[in-house]
Amino acid sequence: MRKIDTYLKLSEKQKTLTHLQNLLMILNWDNATKLPVKSAENRHKEITTLSMIHHQLLTSGEFASLIEETESSGNLLNDIEKRNLQLIKRNFRHNTLINKELQEKFTLLCSNTEFL
Repeated sequence: MRKIDTYLKLSEKQKTLTHLQNLLMILNWDNATKLPVKSAENRHKEITTLSMIHHQLLTSGEFASLIEETESSGNLLNDIEKRNLQLIKRNFRHNTLINKELQEKFTLLCSNTEFL
C-alpha cells in the first residue's frame, strides 16, 4: 500500500469513529432531555453498546497499525494531515489506557445518573 493511501484509510476510519461519537452525543442528549423514564433502561444499554463498538474500533490493532504506517509516511503529509495524525494518535493513546470492562461500566454509570 502506498504511504499516502494509509493516511486516507486512517482518515476514513476516523470519520466513521466521529460519526459514531456524534450518534452517542445525540442519544445522550435525548437521554437527558426527552426520554420517557420507562425507556431509560433500554436506552442506557443502547448507549453502552454503541460506546463499546466505538471503543473497540478505536483501540483495535488495525487502527494502531494504520497510525504506525501513516507515521512512517510523515514526510509525505502536509501540515494539516500531520496535525490530524497527531490528534488521532493522542486520542488512540488516551482510549487504550481504558480497558473494555472499565469503559462499559463507566458508560453505563454515566447514563444511569441522568435519572437519579
